[in-house]
Amino acid sequence: MCKLINFFPIFLTTCSCYTLVFISIERRRALVQSMRPQISVPQALKALPFIWLGSVVVGIPTLIEFSVVPLTTDSSDINSGNYLYVSQLNNNSVERHLHCGTNNFPRTLGMANCFLVTLFAFVIPLTLISINYVQLVVFVNKPLPHRGTATPKQKRRRGAACGDFCFAADEYTLV
Repeated sequence: MCKLINFFPIFLTTCSCYTLVFISIERRRALVQSMRPQISVPQALKALPFIWLGSVVVGIPTLIEFSVVPLTTDSSDINSGNYLYVSQLNNNSVERHLHCGTNNFPRTLGMANCFLVTLFAFVIPLTLISINYVQLVVFVNKPLPHRGTATPKQKRRRGAACGDFCFAADEYTLV
């Protein structure tokens, strides 16, 4: 249970972030690259297992890192931060307390895991989402050609882009 308690937040957060990346790619492709074939529902459903698999891969080091470890008052445990107590019961038996931690895992690997989870679960998705929406904003604010007037199709496409972008921005501000 200890391993799962630490794995699932990373797995679910990574799934959510990369699903938002996929949505931003789909929005950019639908509006900025409207002449390309659009992403269909079956194609989107095929992408979900890859998002889940990638999220599992990001969380695997956490599954390896965490385990249930006993808490004692040994000096070695005090130095490692595990300095809770062992209580003496009425019949002189010792009650050992357990906690979920990384007692036998090298500190440098724990730090590397923390860095890589932050990179792959937050920094990379945020960068990809930002790139896609910056391209969308640039497209929406790009001036229409000055040679003659814009065709009705260009006006509809730009209006749809503005409406979709504003609707998406409104959805995030309401949350």
